[in-house]
Amino acid sequence: MNGLINHIKFFSLVFFFLCIAHTAFGTNDAKPFDSNNPGFENGLSGWTTGGYGYKIETIDTGAAKGKQCLRLTFIKKEPTRRPGFASMRLPVKDFEGKRVRLSALLKTSGLRGRCSLWIRADNKTEPAAFEQTMRGPSGTTDWKEFSVEMDVPPGTRTIGAGVMAKGPGVALADDFRVDILPAKNNTPLSVSGKVVDKNKKPVRGAVVAAGAPFNEHAMAVAVTDGKGKFRMRLL
Repeated sequence: MNGLINHIKFFSLVFFFLCIAHTAFGTNDAKPFDSNNPGFENGLSGWTTGGYGYKIETIDTGAAKGKQCLRLTFIKKEPTRRPGFASMRLPVKDFEGKRVRLSALLKTSGLRGRCSLWIRADNKTEPAAFEQTMRGPSGTTDWKEFSVEMDVPPGTRTIGAGVMAKGPGVALADDFRVDILPAKNNTPLSVSGKVVDKNKKPVRGAVVAAGAPFNEHAMAVAVTDGKGKFRMRLL
């Protein structure tokens, strides 16, 4: 059994690096997109704000870059589950069928929830895709860059992107950047192998899973045959 476990661990490690290499192909050719007022030097021009219980404004002190930055402050006594947000609209013609990356500098002061970057695509009747930073800053933090990426599906009608803060406290945002990335490489990757026990005998019925970093779901699963062999395809 120990031999089987060791082999499964070995295969998992191999898949871990294979998945990194596979998903990294084609992501280095980022094309910057010239978004409107990314550093809030023109106030909130080009941005839409909202969220019950929040005061959202630009301030001319403490900016990470330039003279101004965005500040989101919770001003109500009772916490709300709804976040305060600022968003910009991205042109569908430039992003449909491609991958978009949103980056920005974020800072927080006594924030009980989290500050997150987000991207959302909507089709004619409902949301088509949504992504946000899962580990945005919380509490009191200094300026730090965060980013989020999302594939924009065909048929998208509108694309929004921005920042949101949830809970009592203050969040600051500055120096937004939007990059157009090549579409995710969907060329299948074929992986095969063999599982043996400590006596080097083939193990039948062993479950082998391939996963990606920071993703709790398996990308592919295979079961070994009578000869201990398996084969799977990764997208």
